[in-house]
Amino acid sequence: MTDDGSYRPVPRTATATIERIDRRDRWISTAFLSRVSCVVAMGTTTSTSSACEDERARAACATSASDGDRETSVANSTGDARATRSHDDSIALRAPALRSATTRARLMTPAIASELARALPSDRRARWTLKFDSDEHGLSFRGALLARCVGVGPVAVVVEPREGDRDEVFIAHASPSLVVSHEFGGDDFTSCWTFVEGEGLAAMGAETRAPALYCASGFTQYVNGLGFFGRAGRHRLFIDEHLESGHVEYGARAFGVRRVEIWALTERDDVDHSARDAERARAKSRAQLITQFTSSNITRAADEAARS
Repeated sequence: MTDDGSYRPVPRTATATIERIDRRDRWISTAFLSRVSCVVAMGTTTSTSSACEDERARAACATSASDGDRETSVANSTGDARATRSHDDSIALRAPALRSATTRARLMTPAIASELARALPSDRRARWTLKFDSDEHGLSFRGALLARCVGVGPVAVVVEPREGDRDEVFIAHASPSLVVSHEFGGDDFTSCWTFVEGEGLAAMGAETRAPALYCASGFTQYVNGLGFFGRAGRHRLFIDEHLESGHVEYGARAFGVRRVEIWALTERDDVDHSARDAERARAKSRAQLITQFTSSNITRAADEAARS
């Protein structure tokens, strides 16, 4: 600016200098902004990468924990299964506790009981109670065997034959219970075996779902006795109502009965006596009818004698 207040023209060199300064400032500003943008972008990428790495780490931890839980669960289930099998095996191999009123020698030895228990359901392996022994309770089929064994649940029948040159016994599992009837009953657990000392337990006959259990008494039109499988009078195992004779192999092999034992395989405090009571009622009714018939015949005969 001059003394009179007018502006002096700016030299061309000064204008070029100012332009260079402006370009430099713009370049510095642009470079600074670019650097800031790169730093911000790198920070964002780093944080995103860190977040991704954290997420992957958490996922890996979760997967590891899940695998660990799965392995632990598998190990626990395997251990439980092994423990269950071990427990079942120990039950099967352990002979049941045999209870009887006397200490005399029994047909049901611990060796027989141990092998028989393996062939029975698990709820019938713990404690067995002697219900009938022909040496103790006599040879009465209805008055002793049925009176003591009907309605007590599943039982094991042990029969010792008189014939034979080896220590052989016949064994039957009557399930679910003995019930007096001229018709077959029983369930799929009913079965028959032979036992020979030194040879062990052997199944008698092939598996079948045919009617399995026959227990008849007091009938005139049907064979009375205790039989398993087959048909009335021809059974896989049979003993007659006098407990004196029997047969196996559907009658192909007959034998005399030396001794019979029947063991209850379960403890039942609430035994259903309805079948036993019904049988006793039928027997009483039959006895009354026989008495009435006999009395009427006697009276008629006396009247006819008096008229003659």
